[in-house]
Amino acid sequence: MTRRPYGLVCPISRACEFLEPRWTIQILTELWNGSTRFNDIRKGVGNISSALLSRRLKEMEALGLVERIEDEAARTVALFRTEKSIKLEPAMNALAEWAQCNIEAEIALADMDVSILMWACGERSTSLKCRGGAP
Repeated sequence: MTRRPYGLVCPISRACEFLEPRWTIQILTELWNGSTRFNDIRKGVGNISSALLSRRLKEMEALGLVERIEDEAARTVALFRTEKSIKLEPAMNALAEWAQCNIEAEIALADMDVSILMWACGERSTSLKCRGGAP
């Protein structure tokens, strides 16, 4: 994938360049939530093709965000967070909290993929709370 950088020295802009390819943040979120298998990541991310997920994972591995470990005896592959992606998690949690508290967005049930919602509910529960006490 060829990236066209913003050409700025700003660290926030550089971080955005690093994370901006579509699905990167959603894939990292699945890894942070404990998914290690390709199919589990795909199920948790949702509307991503297998080919695109495979390409993104290879790109993320090249960037040092994902570690791919093959077990030749069991003929399986597991994907894990790296130190670099673990250090990113608090910033992403802060961004999620900010978005929940500051972005007015009504999500229509018709726009949601219920299977992804059920997968997320079954796999984990996350609670974000705004400082003002609002959910």
